[in-house]
Amino acid sequence: MTAIDGQTAAATAARRRQTQDKLVRVEKAIGQLRRERGRLAVRAIAQRANVSATFLYENADARGLVQAAVTDSKSRHDRVTQDEHERIEASWREQALNA
Repeated sequence: MTAIDGQTAAATAARRRQTQDKLVRVEKAIGQLRRERGRLAVRAIAQRANVSATFLYENADARGLVQAAVTDSKSRHDRVTQDEHERIEASWREQALNA
């Protein structure tokens, strides 16, 4: 292995470590936003994780984390909305039966 090959290997390893560090920050940011009931959007996650939105779009692992979080957030929101609708509907039915 020549000196240049060693430098290339070191640079590649450093780049992989940086990417892993960014992915950990993205996971933490998603967790924080969920706990705070913040908006789970690419820009919000990128800002909280201190990474670029481009990283979230271009890195397959990061993109998967964001897509899963956004999908889960939407389905959770849909369930809450449905529960609220059913509660209101039950109230109206009760009033109609008692009238």
